[in-house]
Order: sequence, then C-alpha cells, then structure tokens
Amino acid sequence: RQIVSSGNSYSPATDWAIGDYRVWVRGIDATGRPARWAAFRDVIAGQPPVIVQPPGSTFSSTPEFEWQAVPSAVTYELLLINRNTGAQIQETGITATSFTVSTPLSVDLWAWHVLAVGTGGVRTVWSAPVEFYIGGRPSLLTPGLTTNDTVPTFSWIQVVGADHYELWVDQVGGTQEIIHEFMLSSTSFTPSTSLTPGTYRAWVRAISLTSEISPWSRILVFDIVPDITLLPPPDDLSKLALVSLDPMAEVLLIGHSIHRADRRTSDESALQTAAPSAKQPSEERSQAPYVETLPRDRIGQTPVTIDVSGNADTALDLVSTNVLDAVWSCESGWSAT
Repeated sequence: RQIVSSGNSYSPATDWAIGDYRVWVRGIDATGRPARWAAFRDVIAGQPPVIVQPPGSTFSSTPEFEWQAVPSAVTYELLLINRNTGAQIQETGITATSFTVSTPLSVDLWAWHVLAVGTGGVRTVWSAPVEFYIGGRPSLLTPGLTTNDTVPTFSWIQVVGADHYELWVDQVGGTQEIIHEFMLSSTSFTPSTSLTPGTYRAWVRAISLTSEISPWSRILVFDIVPDITLLPPPDDLSKLALVSLDPMAEVLLIGHSIHRADRRTSDESALQTAAPSAKQPSEERSQAPYVETLPRDRIGQTPVTIDVSGNADTALDLVSTNVLDAVWSCESGWSAT
C-alpha cells in the first residue's frame, strides 16, 4: 500500500517480483477523508530478459544463446523461429542465463526470443526478436545509399567464427570488380584509390577458421555523387548561383531540389549484369528502408487557417479534416474547399 501526496501517477522505487498483481486507487481530500476505491486493474509485473548473444551471424550450427538475468525469475523459456520456413523450436525450464541447442540448426536466417518465468508459473512477455544467420552470412552496414565521399568505408557486422572476409564491388555500367579484396581481417575496408561518381554494388562474405565459405551478403547499391559547393548568397538574391565541381551534373533549382543527369535510374534492369558465376555475388538486395519524398512543387502552397477558438473536440476535428484535405491535395492535385 502506498500513499501518493501529489500528482496522479506512481512508480515503485524497486522492481516488483514477476507475478500477477491487482491494483486499486482512491483519492483523499485535505481533511483526510478518503473517497471510494476505483475499479481494480490487473497487471503482470516483470520485464523480459535482455538478449546478449548471438547478435548477428555465426558459423556454428549449435550456437550458445545468452541473456541477462531477471530478478525473481525461476526459469526461462527460449523460442527459435526460422524466418524462411516458419519452423519453431521452443525450450522450457531453463534455469541458467544461457542455453546451447543440441540439434544443429539449418543454414538459414533465424530469430530468437526469451522470456522469464516467476513463482507460480507467471511469465513475462517475450523479448523483442533478434535475428542471426547460421552459415556466417554477413550484412553490409556502410556506405549509405548516397555519399559524396569518393573513398567510402565499407563496413559489415562481425561473424562469429570468421577468420577473414572477402569484399566485391562493381560499378554499374563501368568497371566490374573495381574492388575485390580477398583477405580482410577486420570488419571494414577503405579503398586507397578514389572512385568516380556513379552507381555501385557491393557484397561481402566470410571465410571461417576451417575454410568454410559463407553465402554472399545481400547486395548493397549506393551512389557516389559529385561534391557541390554553394557560394555565399549575394546581396541581390536574384543573382544566386550554384557551382558544381562535376561538369556532368544537371542542376535544377525549381522547388529547391538538385538532380543529376547520371542519377540512379529506377529501372531495375539497369542494375543487372550477366548471371552470376559460382564465385560471383548474387543480385539479392539488402533490405535498406526506402523513403519517397514528394517534390516541393507537388505540395500545396495555400496556407490553411484553422479556428481553434471553440472547444477542444471541435478544434481536433477541424485539424483532422484539414490535414486529410491537404494530403488529398498533394496526391491528386485536387483541393478541398
């Protein structure tokens, strides 16, 4: 039982043990006279364990799974899910904070969760899933989708059990194997020779201590764009100029956007080459998020005025309606009245 002298919320000073709890609350006036208890609320206390390893990719088909201890936990449960087949493996009654599977896992992408079980069999929620790849397949982290660095750093996640890595980079419509490094001992590489502006594709794979070769990573497609310098604005803004260090750059100031004549095409066929050989990486794309930005000239320019002098509900309704009208105007060119 806890008396809260001010405010309308309460957080315990220490974590509650894992379990089912029933909570009531009531108000007390200045004279000490209490009101009636509010309707109760049932809650389950206890946070899921924090995952430690494996965090990414490993050559071991029987990896060790490790997590942080949860106070008052009696046992733990482990859940493995094959991302491609949907097959599941669940282990219960684990008393330690680590577990090694006895049956080898197939070479594939997997995800795992863990939860804690308290006294009386009360369970926490599952932890957030963490993906890992059996077979040592790495994932490229950098460069980003667009950079003006002509000597970009290629980096990837560390693979458990890897002895070294192989990096392959092609220029789309240009030199194939413009970078091909076979014996990289670290998880990053920066070329010593500058790359020209254009579109590139990169892959990396790992080689284990026993010479086992992983699948190539998913393809990472990125652009190197010319460095563009803006001159300080003159007193007369009508004389504003933009200077490109690349004479091939096509500059468009309408809507404050900049376009290149050789920017990456949306036509997927432009990124294809001959079918990959046994040693050549595949065309499987990395799963980088795609974000579309509307050109400025498609965004309505007419300001919207909303009267919020009335009650809150009316103002909220007006805001919702106007926002929807604005979105419809952007997408269709039609303007609501």
